[in-house]
Amino acid sequence: MDTTIRGKRFWRLTAAVWDLPTLSLLLLFTVLVALYAPFTILSSVMILVWLFYIVLLAATSGKPRYLDYPWYLAWKAGKTKGFEGYWYGKFRYRFARYVSHTFRSSAGSLLVQLHSLQTGPSEAAQLTTDQVPGTRLLLRAFRLKNSQPFLKGEKAQVSAIKTQVKALRDKLKAASTFQDGYLRYLIDIYFGFSESERRLIVAQHEPTILERLDESPTLQKLLLLFLGAIVSIFVYGVLRISGVPIPGP
Repeated sequence: MDTTIRGKRFWRLTAAVWDLPTLSLLLLFTVLVALYAPFTILSSVMILVWLFYIVLLAATSGKPRYLDYPWYLAWKAGKTKGFEGYWYGKFRYRFARYVSHTFRSSAGSLLVQLHSLQTGPSEAAQLTTDQVPGTRLLLRAFRLKNSQPFLKGEKAQVSAIKTQVKALRDKLKAASTFQDGYLRYLIDIYFGFSESERRLIVAQHEPTILERLDESPTLQKLLLLFLGAIVSIFVYGVLRISGVPIPGP
């Protein structure tokens, strides 16, 4: 499969900040301020938030179709110098999100397990039914594999990123579709761990809400935006109650 990134496949909107939840929440707060607190300090706050949002949006690179977006981010991590960690961090999040959303149902996980048996090493055939990796186990192994380099120095991190990008590219080239290549890449990572290491992966608990928040740039933006709006409304209310002169309509 062709893994070449072509400019004509990009569309100029999001890589860092464009997502419907963030935009929807921003529009909602803007409408509320326009209706109930026009020409006040909250209006100035919303203008600054929009300016910040637009600046980040303008600094964002193009984004290919969603199917190959994870590979695009990995390609950027392998191509750029000095920003490998940034692009690879975005790849980790988008890749895990794409796989989990695509194979999230029980039928999807069963398809992943079948793919693990068919394309995995010979030892996969010796696993019991509950040991064959599905979507969750493959993603656990993926997160663990990509967390290990950050225990080392910067040079080791960059080298590990380049190695993983090359491994993904090789799997995609040998695959017929992106979905097939992504799963082959995950399966290769999972069975790259020793048997004792895989037992630890199986025994790992599901991530908590704080862990999910730490892994999700989108949730982080939503939380900061929500907290910023709440604090602004609270400060505005305190100033009004205390009698401090505030520009009004």
